[in-house]
Amino acid sequence: MKKSVLPVIFLSTLSLASTAQAEQADNQWFWGANISSDSIDSDIENIGSEKATGFGLFVGKQFNEHWSVMGGYKKFGSPTYNIHNVCVTGFGPSETICRAINIDLDLNSLYVKSRLKNTFDNGFMVFADIAINSWNADATASYAGYAGSGDVSGNDFSFGAGVGYQNDRHEYTLGFESYDFDGTDITSISVSYSYSF
Repeated sequence: MKKSVLPVIFLSTLSLASTAQAEQADNQWFWGANISSDSIDSDIENIGSEKATGFGLFVGKQFNEHWSVMGGYKKFGSPTYNIHNVCVTGFGPSETICRAINIDLDLNSLYVKSRLKNTFDNGFMVFADIAINSWNADATASYAGYAGSGDVSGNDFSFGAGVGYQNDRHEYTLGFESYDFDGTDITSISVSYSYSF
């Protein structure tokens, strides 16, 4: 009887340990960082889009195998736009000045993001994101020796998707995100690393 009971107890102990480890993995905190290539298309007519390099930091919690929530800071790239041959009259008698307007844009965001993901047995994963962003944009314009600045802020949703690889506590992802901040369209391709604890 003892010989038959011991294997049952042993298997039960292994099962409980496995369940505890799974629950622990499902309720882990994580932190991470990313670097991105951002294409920023302003709503100002005739200036097109510019690409710049951005970065981000985030922290979050994995609630179960498929769902996590994170909050973070995103510093988008800071592009410079040039509008050529802008002519202004009134600087003197019959005087017209034609110069380029240079616009420097500084854009950042605080966000809360929800992620759904599916991780395969080999560690590879796919995911989809939705986030609410509290963003702020500072712009400085210069023309013919004159300069002015202003800022605008707002709250908007963003959407993303990507692929990744998970190895123990380490996770690596390649993601795509789409933003629309009050008419400024941004597409961002980022590489991220996160560590669970």
